Amino acid sequence: MIPIRVQDDIRRECGDRNKTTPEGFVLGSLPQTCGLRIAPAEAARIAAALRARPDLAEELNWHLAAIAVYLINVDIIEGTVRDLQRGLNKKS
Repeated sequence: MIPIRVQDDIRRECGDRNKTTPEGFVLGSLPQTCGLRIAPAEAARIAAALRARPDLAEELNWHLAAIAVYLINVDIIEGTVRDLQRGLNKKS
């Protein structure tokens, strides 16, 4: 529903920022503000197209639930990797 050019602009200007911790893990965060400007006429067209598809809200809920499961799995794997890294560091 949102043109790919606008999606790319949103990701570039307002999307996740990755930071590597001293331990070598990558953490993502969103900027506190986003200065992206979308032309009012284009924003109105996009908003109208999104409002015309109320089913997208349910699809977004499904997507958020799926992402939550992925993040839980990442947490589990990161814990295992940290344990492995600690063990390897002790042997060095």
